[in-house]
Amino acid sequence: MSAAAAAIEGRGEGYQESLTERMGRAPLPVEEALRYAIRIATCLRDLHRQRLAYGAVSSQLILLGPAGASLRSDGGLAKLGDSHPDVAGFGAVLGEMCRRVVGPEALRERLDALAVHCQEETADMQNVLIALRLLALLERQSALVAPESGRVSLPWAS
Repeated sequence: MSAAAAAIEGRGEGYQESLTERMGRAPLPVEEALRYAIRIATCLRDLHRQRLAYGAVSSQLILLGPAGASLRSDGGLAKLGDSHPDVAGFGAVLGEMCRRVVGPEALRERLDALAVHCQEETADMQNVLIALRLLALLERQSALVAPESGRVSLPWAS
């Protein structure tokens, strides 16, 4: 089974709620939002490499569970087609997530700018995925800096 096929799951595959439901419960920490976004972007990139498109990317069709995020199999279907609507749909989901994300302002602004880029430009999922991974690195770096002192806080040194 391809990585793309593995990330397209049905409701009964251990996934507990949609991204829409999760965002309705409480704000998303930026680390959690990035983890979900990277997983879905990876799935879409892998589909696009096979010249397939999901066709209906939305927060209602993203399922969350212990393994992370997955595209719902009974929503969009992987089929031959143009990948640009997937990228725009993903951008809309990122924008939705940005309105529910808590974390450093600079990271939220960059995530929002990426969402706008996906919706307004002809973005490629590989480049979107690279940008998300860079944002995740920035998030980890900002988590290591103690805000009150500006000093690096190593997680293993208490």
